[in-house]
Amino acid sequence: QLEWLDATLAAAKEDWVVVVGHHPIYAETSKDDVERLDMQRRVDTILRRHRVDMYINGHIHNFQHIRMKDSGIDYITNSSGSLSRKVKPVEGTVFCSSEPGFSILSASPASLELRMVDKHGQVLHTVTRTK
Repeated sequence: QLEWLDATLAAAKEDWVVVVGHHPIYAETSKDDVERLDMQRRVDTILRRHRVDMYINGHIHNFQHIRMKDSGIDYITNSSGSLSRKVKPVEGTVFCSSEPGFSILSASPASLELRMVDKHGQVLHTVTRTK
């Protein structure tokens, strides 16, 4: 799978490159740290090499937007429509919330926007990238 990801990203010519996976690379969670360290070592290395714009994951059931100082990637954890878990800021946190909800991703040649929306339809946080 890692070889496939590397080859697919190497061939990508799109205006924006967004990778979606289930498990987080960077996130605040009580779940297994070893898993995230493995994701950082194996997956994040590939994403950075190919200058991916955004990585979106689930798994944790809360909203998180993390931007590490040494990376140009926006790391997004999407909440869930039901069960949510408490969250607190960690290194690189731009935004976090334990509200249940969903995200909306919009793209044009000039901009990429992700809106984190709570269960009442209110936008909690917006991530905007422009070229």
